[in-house]
Amino acid sequence: MSKLGSEAAELRCLRACDMQKFHLVDAFDAGRIERHIIPPIGARRVKDLTKTDINKVLKDIMAGKTRVSVKTKKLRGKAIV
Repeated sequence: MSKLGSEAAELRCLRACDMQKFHLVDAFDAGRIERHIIPPIGARRVKDLTKTDINKVLKDIMAGKTRVSVKTKKLRGKAIV
């Protein structure tokens, strides 16, 4: 997991990883949370977020500001999100 991150996103990823059957959908959700939601929110706590903060994050995601190309663990792995 990322060192930066909101509590809710981290908990969602941890719950998905602890499940006996790790579904492909959960893997996609974990990637989306890790690459799109955690970076703009940063280390702020969930209880400190306002509706304005959430709307700004959603608009940034829709505008493509969180788009990134990341090297994955595979030998020639590359995630373009």
